[in-house]
Amino acid sequence: MYTRKKHYKAIFGGWWALMSAVWTAISSADTIVAHYASDDFRKTWDAQWLTPKWGWKAWGIGLAIITLIFVLEYSLKKIKEVSEKIEGTKPEIKLKNPGAIYIEPILQQFTDKHGNILREQTVPFLKVRFFNDPTDSNPSGIAKDVRAYIDYYRLKDDAHVLSIDGRWAESDQPPTYSPFASKAHLLGISFGIGEARSLDVAYCDPTSGKYYAWNNDNYAFINQFYVNPKHLLEAEGLRVEVRLRGEWVDKRLIFTFKTENRGFNIDQDSCRFC
Repeated sequence: MYTRKKHYKAIFGGWWALMSAVWTAISSADTIVAHYASDDFRKTWDAQWLTPKWGWKAWGIGLAIITLIFVLEYSLKKIKEVSEKIEGTKPEIKLKNPGAIYIEPILQQFTDKHGNILREQTVPFLKVRFFNDPTDSNPSGIAKDVRAYIDYYRLKDDAHVLSIDGRWAESDQPPTYSPFASKAHLLGISFGIGEARSLDVAYCDPTSGKYYAWNNDNYAFINQFYVNPKHLLEAEGLRVEVRLRGEWVDKRLIFTFKTENRGFNIDQDSCRFC
């Protein structure tokens, strides 16, 4: 434990004592010469001594200044050490490269109340994979309640077309809960140390060939095979801006993609993560 005694000992240690001793010798030199030197030496000293005569007040002020400097410098050093330690124990969300932005084919099945399959389709999903890689493996390195906010912009004219709350692929699906229950808790997810999570961004509806954003709101349209008309992405090229917010987490990802041949063409060179 870092105690007050250790703190004062560190400040008033060897270097403070040495500087104080040097200052005392300098400020006391005139007094020493006046009391103990020979008359000839005193005359020579007085002829060469250009500064004012220093008394105990000047010595006290100088000592106070030296002490203040040591207190400030050592306190700054300790603050830096603590800050670096805190930074080292914070979660650090990174892209799970290579292939952090990727396309995953997902099999969807729709059944009636008797379990008969109404439709079965393989859907291409555009996703981003993140992982938590803190410097130190301390409990405080766990990223808690991380939420994603996604904005879509049309590349052609840089127009903003949609904002949604992101959905983490590893979170529970909304139909698991009662229609009357809140789904807000599904928006946040925790990243254990070294743990990876995938964020759904968009998908192509195989029936219409149209592209849509995907999140928990799509599950409310199960009778329309999850097609949420408000999530329609009517553009051949889009810029996606993702913001991750959570405890000790605030990261941004920007990348672009084009829709073509019922799939996605990702511009990996456009990816910026900070």
